[in-house]
Amino acid sequence: MKRRFTLLVLVFAAALAAPRLAAAADGFDERCRASMAPYYAALLTSARGDAEGTIRHVVVLRARWTDLQGVPLAGRPAWAGSVLDTIASRIEAARQKARGRDSVGAHAELEGIRALLRDARAHAGVRTFDDAVTDYHEAMERLTGRAGLHNEIALNAGDYAAIQEQVARAAAAWAEIQSSAGAAKGASAWPALSGATDKALGTLRSATSARDMGATQVAAEALRARYFELLAILARA
Repeated sequence: MKRRFTLLVLVFAAALAAPRLAAAADGFDERCRASMAPYYAALLTSARGDAEGTIRHVVVLRARWTDLQGVPLAGRPAWAGSVLDTIASRIEAARQKARGRDSVGAHAELEGIRALLRDARAHAGVRTFDDAVTDYHEAMERLTGRAGLHNEIALNAGDYAAIQEQVARAAAAWAEIQSSAGAAKGASAWPALSGATDKALGTLRSATSARDMGATQVAAEALRARYFELLAILARA
């Protein structure tokens, strides 16, 4: 009887000492999500050439990322391996470049982070809201770059086809963003942003189909402007 009691005590003690995987995983997700607001804020300020603002946001981002790295290995999801340290190095590089008033360099360091996160999660079969934002950004950059590429000569059939492909990708990612934005949709600026983004995407579809160069370029720039408004909302989320 005494031996059985001792065994029960040991089992109970071991259960208390064992890592609480579910709780730790929840803590990881919460900390990862908390890192994204200063990340988007730093993206926005660095894109605007605001080195001082970038430094402020990157300092907050670095602190939150360090907190994220503090989650025990047992409490991390499968995708969060060495990528956390790689991203920490990029955050520090962005801070150093912002301190040197190299906003372009800081922005480039920060931009690389989102693809690292998305690709690591995709490899593990995980998809998040922020991955949809990354896909949307990539499609937006590709279509706006193509629309403005030949602004001194007429866009050709290949240009319009390439833009249409990226408009379709942007629209799919935007629909995903709309369906999973959560608290961000409570922002006062969200309804106007949503309507204007839908309008720009619709105009791009019709303008590229009609091969209307002027309308295509105007709509592409409108979509780009709305993207920065999206970043501003996410920076405060």
